[in-house]
Amino acid sequence: MRNTLSRVIALVGLVMLCIAGPNKSYAQKHPMDAFFGLFSGVVAVMGEADTSTREVQVHIYPDDDDDENFLIDWTTVIHRETGGDKEASYSIHFAPSERKDIYSSAMRKNMFGNWVPLNPLKGDPYVWARLKNNTLTVYAMIITDDGGYEMQQYDRTLRDDGHMKLVFTRIRNGEALRSIEGLLTRVDDE
Repeated sequence: MRNTLSRVIALVGLVMLCIAGPNKSYAQKHPMDAFFGLFSGVVAVMGEADTSTREVQVHIYPDDDDDENFLIDWTTVIHRETGGDKEASYSIHFAPSERKDIYSSAMRKNMFGNWVPLNPLKGDPYVWARLKNNTLTVYAMIITDDGGYEMQQYDRTLRDDGHMKLVFTRIRNGEALRSIEGLLTRVDDE
C-alpha cells in the first residue's frame, strides 16, 4: 500500500510539473545563441573599380533587459589607397515578431522608454532580421529623396569551421550597386 501511495504522489507531482510548464532554467536556448559573440575580419568590394578594403567588426549579443531580444553592433572602417579612412558604426535592437524567425528592429526609444523602429518616410531606414538555418539576414529599406528605394542586405552565415561569412548587397530601384564578401573570425564568445 505504501509503495502504491508513493507512486501516486510521484505521478501527481509529475503531472503538476507538466501543467506548470518548463522551469526557465530548462527553457530552450535563445535561437540566436550560435551567433552570439564578436566577429572581426577584412572584406573585399566586388565589381567596383574602387580597390578599397573594409575592416568589419560585428558583435551580436543578448539583451540584458529581455532575454527574447538581441542586439547587433557593427563597425566598418573603409581603407582607401588614396587615404582618408572612413568609419561607420550601427547598433540595432531586435525583438521577435509574431512571425517565426522574423525579428523587428528598434533603433530609438519613445517617450515611454519602449524601443521603436525608425520612420522610413522621414528618410530613416526600416530594418528587420530573419533567421533561416545558419544565416542571419538583416534587411534595411530606405526611401530615397525622390521616392524611390534602396535595399541593403547583410547575410551573416555561420560556417562549420567557426567563421562567419558576410555578404552585403545594396540595390537602388532594382539596380545592383555594390556587393561585398568576406570571412569574419570569431574573436570572442558571449
